[in-house]
Amino acid sequence: MQTLVVTGLHRKVRHPLCTAALLLLWGRVDDELSLATAIWGSLYLAVGSHFEERRLMSRYGESYRRYRAITPRFFPRLL
Repeated sequence: MQTLVVTGLHRKVRHPLCTAALLLLWGRVDDELSLATAIWGSLYLAVGSHFEERRLMSRYGESYRRYRAITPRFFPRLL
């Protein structure tokens, strides 16, 4: 079994790839179609991360619960 990685970008956010995808989606909004794409893409990432977190919770148990309690999902805390 692999150990839970909480170093690098994972120290700041739980889903750094989703964060990058959200920034790309919303950074490209310049018309109605790209807005709709950003909205649907954001919903897809939110739902997908929910199911991924359920899987990680069952795999890593209490250590993931502690990590989840102190680390934001998508966007790092400013302070």
